[in-house]
Amino acid sequence: MTMRDAEDARTPGAAIPGAPAADTQPAHGGEAAGGPQSFWQRHGNSAQIATAVVGFITVVVAIVAVAGAYIQISRVDRQIEAINRQVDAIRDNSRESTARQIYLGYLQLAFSNPQFAQPKYAQIKAGNAQDLVRYESYVSYFLYACEEAFAAFPSQREWHLSCEFDVEYHVAFLCEKDDTQPGFVGTYSEKLQQFVKAQMRRHRDTVPECGQRKKRPL
Repeated sequence: MTMRDAEDARTPGAAIPGAPAADTQPAHGGEAAGGPQSFWQRHGNSAQIATAVVGFITVVVAIVAVAGAYIQISRVDRQIEAINRQVDAIRDNSRESTARQIYLGYLQLAFSNPQFAQPKYAQIKAGNAQDLVRYESYVSYFLYACEEAFAAFPSQREWHLSCEFDVEYHVAFLCEKDDTQPGFVGTYSEKLQQFVKAQMRRHRDTVPECGQRKKRPL
């Protein structure tokens, strides 16, 4: 090797005799260091951001849907509650109307049968057996009218006073009936039974049939 050949060998980048030439082209599919990025390198971050945004929107839509369903259920519950209030009001109004009609029927019955409205019980018992049956039916309807009035107008004292005024005419019959047939008064509501028995106790010193009970003292 000559001196010149040695110097050429030390020169950077000089080709080595007999060695294949170095490939200076970039590898297929890649870019030289520091060169332009690939498609996925350029757009990968954007895709990730888009995925996150879509996920967030999905969560928001789900929350909105749940909130909307809750609001709809609450609205339906309020509507049902309002309907129930209307039904209760209709029922109350219907019961009040029915109670008035029943009591009006009792007043018409009393007008048509004054002998039963203010009876002489001893004479009715001693008279025609059919009159006693009719009188018993009259008292039954009177108690029924009072029972309905008490249920429909629990806070209106005037209905109670009206029944209290009229029941005085029938205490003798009621005391005797309750003594011999206690089931007669027992067919009515507890409130009506208490009302009748209170009137019996009230008149036991003035009405012989109430003071001379055979089976059950008041």
